[in-house]
Amino acid sequence: MRSRIVALGLSISFLLIATVQAAEKSLQQVRESGQPGLDAEHAPQAPAEGAVSAEAAAAFDTALRQNADPLDALYAAMKQDAGGRWEGVTYALSNDNAFDPIWLLQTPHVWGKAASEVKDGAGLFVADRVARLVASAEHFVDITTLSPFPTGRFESAIVTGLHHLAQSGRPVTVRYLAGWYPGPNGGRLAQSEYLQKVIQGLKGIPNSKLKIYAGAMQVNVTTWNHAKIVAVDGQRAMTGGQNLWDEDYLQVYPAHDLSLHLNGSSAFAMHTFADVLWDSVCKYTLPSWKAAYWEAGWNDVKTGCLARSGVVQTRGPGNLRVLNAGRLGGLVWPSDRGNAADVAFLLAFRSSRSTIRIAQQDLGQSFGITWMFWEAGMTEIAQALVRRQHVYIVLSSDNAQAGPGGAKYWAGVPLTGTADRIRSDVARQPGAPTGKDLIDLLCSNLHLAPIRFGPSDQWPNGFKIANHSKFWMVDDRLFYVGSENLYPSDLQEYGVILNDAGAAAQMKQEYWDKLWSFSSRAAISGSEAGRCYFR
Repeated sequence: MRSRIVALGLSISFLLIATVQAAEKSLQQVRESGQPGLDAEHAPQAPAEGAVSAEAAAAFDTALRQNADPLDALYAAMKQDAGGRWEGVTYALSNDNAFDPIWLLQTPHVWGKAASEVKDGAGLFVADRVARLVASAEHFVDITTLSPFPTGRFESAIVTGLHHLAQSGRPVTVRYLAGWYPGPNGGRLAQSEYLQKVIQGLKGIPNSKLKIYAGAMQVNVTTWNHAKIVAVDGQRAMTGGQNLWDEDYLQVYPAHDLSLHLNGSSAFAMHTFADVLWDSVCKYTLPSWKAAYWEAGWNDVKTGCLARSGVVQTRGPGNLRVLNAGRLGGLVWPSDRGNAADVAFLLAFRSSRSTIRIAQQDLGQSFGITWMFWEAGMTEIAQALVRRQHVYIVLSSDNAQAGPGGAKYWAGVPLTGTADRIRSDVARQPGAPTGKDLIDLLCSNLHLAPIRFGPSDQWPNGFKIANHSKFWMVDDRLFYVGSENLYPSDLQEYGVILNDAGAAAQMKQEYWDKLWSFSSRAAISGSEAGRCYFR
């Protein structure tokens, strides 16, 4: 999650007040008003992720005892946890997928280079991929991101794809959705203004049949969309951690991030997830929050909203199995069990037999003098260590910044603070070692490091290196790529889980091994550390 949000109003007194306000604000009032909550500017993210229900854990364990594929076991647990609800929305299992020839999209992809060698535009290939996806549409495109709407060369890439569609005469509908976080850094609402900008080069194209919607989503001051999706025709999609922001990804000092490009029915489930988000947006009643709409032949933007894509599921091109994993966060009541991805994360960690590898921006975030962590997630990591598993974690550097403007990609908890928290969590587990044995365990099995991509420890201007990827891998086989952070939040998130030997090997070789080979030299614990922090 972009730490600009976390950095808003970090004074202790304000955050305490804002937290109370957020807790007291009734979700039912928000729903009944048909508009987002606008009573606070600064938005602490509520620690909403919970533990796995006994029923979901039992479904998972039963499936594994029957030698089920881990994807089937996770799917059974996610379905059990939700009581069958949200199938095809927050969880979906498909077996007709295929990777795009270049499916692993990591930015800036400059492994081994000195920071001074990384130039403007290093991540442009991702913008080109977005343009290609948009231009390939026959019927429908969904784009979801975090505010602001796509900027700079990402915006230009999308408009290039739209221009191709307009000239083709194909009847394509496009939905832009931006999760709008509160406060001055969220920016003023600009969906109509943004759409006006997009259509300037699309007006007057003969035979164009384009229709475009732009919406801003914010349920209340603690929850908004954070999923990053480009889905096309229910058959092609890119999802992961990358927001479509030129400043943070395509210019100097870019943030590190990761997405995947998949073809098949996995993409269809992304449209159904977007439908749920759009259904909320289409109920807004405040004029400033209403979605904008334009169609070919119009000179101006009007108000309009589309809650259902109407995309029809068709057979995909391959036989790759993919488990889609999303969460609805504060969009639904906790009793609605809309956070299937959380269930999958916890059970995947619980199932580890040898290793857990994690790349995240942070595991905790700071509210004034308070550090908040996902309790259930930290417990699973601690229990894995007690089982003598090896846990590898790469996080953003302390005080990380990205882009020429220095956007924050650090949630305020130093790496040593995360180490201290893991130590206390391990010590609390049944069967945990004590004293010197505890320190020996942490120094040998917890491999904790800030991100590095080459020989440099920072950018030439002094900015610390930022990690924004959301990745984990269990036992070098089961892995996730998506938008969900492992620190507490109540946002809408999306990603995919795979358990394919070939894909896992490629992911490890092309991504994790490079990430760890450079980051490990800065490790503060584990066998790679020159001096273990815990000693």
